[in-house]
Amino acid sequence: MTSADPLLPMLLHEEFLAPGSVVLTLKAPAALSWFQGHFPRQAILPGVAQLVWAEHYAQCYLAEGQELRAIPALKYLCPILPDSTLSLRLSYVKDKDRVDFAYEIVNDQNRVSATSGSLKFAKAACCAS
Repeated sequence: MTSADPLLPMLLHEEFLAPGSVVLTLKAPAALSWFQGHFPRQAILPGVAQLVWAEHYAQCYLAEGQELRAIPALKYLCPILPDSTLSLRLSYVKDKDRVDFAYEIVNDQNRVSATSGSLKFAKAACCAS
């Protein structure tokens, strides 16, 4: 599978665990523009890219018609390298209008926690009543 957007990863698989919860398998190809110049000796996926992806997929799957208002929690644990396969878990916490997310780096031997956080959403201004 490929992504038509040069800023988004390849979406390899989606698994709906329960209402309000999805796990996506993503591939972060080295050719993504996010990796260019970040950093010269060893490219890593910038934190802002991880936030953009989490927001994008949260809005696609769980917070449709809402916009990001705050990032109440964010923790970077391990750098994500080019060509990594990732698991992105998204869980909607309805009473708080929040989506919790967690990235794991997936390889044949193990899974390594890379990033976790929360995204606070609210109805888009155009949709508010």
